[in-house]
Amino acid sequence: MLTTDDHRGIDMFVRKLLGTVLGGAFIAAAGVVVTAAPAQADTLGSGAGAECSGSGCSVTVRYSGSAAPAPGSPRHVASVPPTCWYGDPLTPQQLLQKWDDATADGHYSGIDHLRLYGSRAEIEEVANNEDLQDARWYQLRCRTGIGLDDPEAIDYAGESVNMAPGGDHPYARITRLIRPGESAPAPLVDVETLRDAAYDSMTIPDPDLERNPTVSAAAATLVNLDTFFWADDYQDTWDITASVGPISATVIARGNRWILSSPAGGATCDFAQLTRAWSAGTSPEEGCTITFGRSSRGYANGFPVDVNASWETSWTGVPGPSAPTPLDPLSTSSTDFVPVMESQALVTTVG
Repeated sequence: MLTTDDHRGIDMFVRKLLGTVLGGAFIAAAGVVVTAAPAQADTLGSGAGAECSGSGCSVTVRYSGSAAPAPGSPRHVASVPPTCWYGDPLTPQQLLQKWDDATADGHYSGIDHLRLYGSRAEIEEVANNEDLQDARWYQLRCRTGIGLDDPEAIDYAGESVNMAPGGDHPYARITRLIRPGESAPAPLVDVETLRDAAYDSMTIPDPDLERNPTVSAAAATLVNLDTFFWADDYQDTWDITASVGPISATVIARGNRWILSSPAGGATCDFAQLTRAWSAGTSPEEGCTITFGRSSRGYANGFPVDVNASWETSWTGVPGPSAPTPLDPLSTSSTDFVPVMESQALVTTVG
């Protein structure tokens, strides 16, 4: 039976081992100190752009859809962190040396942890094979909060190891041999990361408002007259898709109300009202109308009319939920300026 000192020795041994081989992650005597991976994850396609090293990794995301940032804009292409990846390749001789360095203090009670790196005999066999001198051992990395004992990390590694002989708690093997002519596996990306990227990058266009009446060169409206506002060809549904290889997440936003407000009047309109253009005989209730109670004298460009919209959002993913799953609502706002004039009438007859 191991004593308290033995457990302390194992912990110190493992910290030394992973400080040498993994560069910061560590395994405690009771197990790997990381948490579970997200439920939705998959590996990237061969065309996915990724820049990975031992200290981090970023994967290029591309957006599409009616609410995607405009092509050519800085936000049209973004980067997200993958769940796990392979980095910091070691030659067979380097890995063999690190194995020897990690066991140089002779503390045998921690030797089982080295199973996560493969057997010394296996590493030595590769190191002594002339045909594998250009082979490299890549090291498994996962972002903070992802566990080596998580099933998805194990699936990504392609091999699991029990640190104790006969044990039933598998961990992902940390090293993977990449032979000459082969490439390291593409990074692992979870669809929820893409969902969040799409949600944060959603760009819903402001409505381009028309109005009636417009009088004079200033295109003003009149005090105490119903002024119709509408947006031709506007949409009540917008979408954006974030994609990395075969993985994608789509966020959909649906508008449910638009609030128009100004210093002299306002209105709350649904989509049918917002898109109902004025025509002769249209009642104020059918459209989106404001009756301004006074002129905009003192406002150089007319009254500011703020247009605030609320949007219900949901998402689907591949892999991920096929049925729309609700997200937090979004809001948008824009401002138009409306000159408002008083109508003057000339009285020519009294009585």
